[in-house]
Formats: sequence, structure tokens, C-alpha cells
Amino acid sequence: MSGRPYAGSSDLRTLQDFNAAMWQAHGGVGWMHVGDIPHRIYNALGRRGFHPSEVVRIWETNGVVAGWAMIWPRSGGIEVQVPPDSPQLAVEAGLWACEAVVAVGEQHGHHAKSIVMDVVESEPNMVDLATGIGMAVDQREGSYIVTRQAIDRPPQVHLPRSYSVRAARGVGDAAALAGVHSSAFNSDWTAESYARVMESPGYEPSREIVVVAPDGSFAGFCIIWMDHENHIGMFEPVGVHADHRRRGVGMALMAAGLSRLSEHGMVHAMVTHETDDPASTALYAAAGFLPWYRYVAWSKAL
Repeated sequence: MSGRPYAGSSDLRTLQDFNAAMWQAHGGVGWMHVGDIPHRIYNALGRRGFHPSEVVRIWETNGVVAGWAMIWPRSGGIEVQVPPDSPQLAVEAGLWACEAVVAVGEQHGHHAKSIVMDVVESEPNMVDLATGIGMAVDQREGSYIVTRQAIDRPPQVHLPRSYSVRAARGVGDAAALAGVHSSAFNSDWTAESYARVMESPGYEPSREIVVVAPDGSFAGFCIIWMDHENHIGMFEPVGVHADHRRRGVGMALMAAGLSRLSEHGMVHAMVTHETDDPASTALYAAAGFLPWYRYVAWSKAL
């Protein structure tokens, strides 16, 4: 078995196929959705200047993926995607991640004070890995709830008068998308940086749904992702512009997204949110999502 860095867009499909197979074999808990892989590599990490080869490492046996890991150098976060029957590989991947997240972070001018991994405590292999690389539960860090629903009858889309919903149309929408993303999450997107995301592997404008305000600006957005092997869709991210909150925009996005997921053969949908975020909790519950499992932060000081 040997490890190597992520080598390009062909590896995206390789990792997606691996995770879809692991999801099918192990039930999905703790496994990254196939849509989260490009979202994290090219959106969350890419826009901060991290090259995929710096933050993703793949382990293979005779050319077949055995597991992989991802690092978050700004925050000290690590993620390990290794099947439960490969505990030695999990520790190897975890130790690589612990070293790499510090080294890459320092190369980019970031100096995390601890290494953090989100753990599903109902999964013994994840607890064993965290313990094996010297971590313990960190009460200072937040937790995340993964919610899920069966898509039976997608809700109707209801919007205020003169608002409409549609799919993004390509990089021509990049400036408007940068504006709504930045407002929703208090971030620093520009038209140029969001255009790069739209041109990255895995992104399709047709899967970014927007609510258009009467003045033509974007009032909200969501991106839907589809695992066609396991028939489960995912919302990531979902956001509403600060000027258009409490008008039903978020619910309209969820309804439109669920409808499109159903049209494409998805049987279930999932969305993850911070445990202590009351707005997200209320929105997703109202849209029919129920708690599935929870991630708890484990860490070790540097």
C-alpha cells in the first residue's frame, strides 16, 4: 500500500466512487457525501489558496483506493475516510493529516493552536482513531447535526410577490452569487473568486438554485448534490441574503431543491448544520428533515 497526493480532476471521480461504495457498504454514517468532496476541495479550501495536492492524500493498494484524508490548514482540522476494517491505515492517514495540517498551515502563514477532528461517537472506529492519534473530546468546539429525510412529496414553493426561483446560468451570474454568498455567511467572495468555483471540477450551474428578488439581485441560494448510487441528495451550502430574511426565501429554496432532487431519482436528502444554530435548526425541521447523527469535536493541543 502506498500514499500519494491528489493528482487532478480525475481523482475527484475516483474519490467519489470510493465514498459511494463505502456509503453503500457501511450505511453512510461518518462518510462524506460525494458532493461534499468537490465542495470542500474547490470551494471551501480552494478559495483560500490551497492546492488540492496540498490538502488531500490518497492511499491505494494495486491502484485501488483504500482510503484518503483531507486537511484544513487554517483551522487545524483533519478528516479521514478509511473503512472500519482498516484501523492501521486509519491511524497512518490520521498521523499524516496531523503532520501535514501543521506544515501546510505554516507554509501559508497559519498557526493553528490545536488539531481538530469531528467524530461520530456512535462509530467505534472513529473513536478508536481519534484516541489512537492522541485526541480527546473538546467541549470548547461546536458540534454538528446531520439531518435526513425521505423525499415523498416535495413541498410547494411559496415566494413573496415578484420573487422567483431559477437555476444559476453560468459565470454570468458569478457577481450576483458572490454577493449573496458573502451576505449570507459574512464572507469575502468576489465575482472572480466565485467564477473560479463555477469552473472547477464537480460544479454544475444547474444545481445551484437561486431566489431572484424584485430588483434582479439574488435573495438566496442553495447548491444540491446527488449520489446516484445511493439515491441520496445533499444541500450544501444554503444561504439567504441578510436583506431578505424572514420572507420565506429559505423554505422556498429547500422546496425547490427537494423537488429537483426527486426529479433526478433521489430517494433521500440530507443537510448538516451546527447544533447551536437555531435558525438552521428551525428551517430544516420545517422542511421535513430529522436528526440522523451528530459529529462531536475531538482535538489535541499543538
